[in-house]
Amino acid sequence: MNAMKKTAVLICMLAGSLYAVQAQLSDRLLPHMGFMYEIIDLSEGEIVGGLPSQGLDFSRPFYTFNLGAYVALWHAQDIVSVGIDPSVHFGINFEANPAGTNTGILYIVQTPVFAMGRFGINSTPYNDQGFGMGAGIGANYTFFKRGVTNRKLSAVNPAAVFEISFRSGGGSITGRLHIPLAKPRAVYKYTGTGQVSDYEYTYNNWGIGIIYAL
Repeated sequence: MNAMKKTAVLICMLAGSLYAVQAQLSDRLLPHMGFMYEIIDLSEGEIVGGLPSQGLDFSRPFYTFNLGAYVALWHAQDIVSVGIDPSVHFGINFEANPAGTNTGILYIVQTPVFAMGRFGINSTPYNDQGFGMGAGIGANYTFFKRGVTNRKLSAVNPAAVFEISFRSGGGSITGRLHIPLAKPRAVYKYTGTGQVSDYEYTYNNWGIGIIYAL
């Protein structure tokens, strides 16, 4: 009987703790979704192994859908806050060879994470102002692949983000811009015709879009 009482007490304590965590998180969490126009640039190709790199330099736009959230870790009267904003982006681009045939699809996944400061709307879930701004720094991991082929690239790009937000109905609309803080080297991998080829590039990425508070 004592064991059953202890178990019941532990369950009640655990449920209370989970409720408290959930309540605290809801006070700080601002989920969002949106759409971004991303530009990926690869330049200054250098051969690492395999085939020559001519013809692989490119600049491509990607249209991405994203889901994420801003978590306010500290705030002052719901007007100013500092927090973290992770998100996941999914997108595609259609690519054709110069003759316009053999169209392929480029798939992209990005996971940007920014440490941010916000003022005004979206500082916390309780801010009721009509306007707000935000800025932050972080990094954006990108992976993209060309269709079902074995052509792929992954890179981490240090970046800065800037936002302007306006109240719309019961939520808000935010214009977001992210720009690179550095141009890292990245390796584009190609596997075909029985050999593996690695091409080293300077990688660059910037994007602009709209996100909506959920």
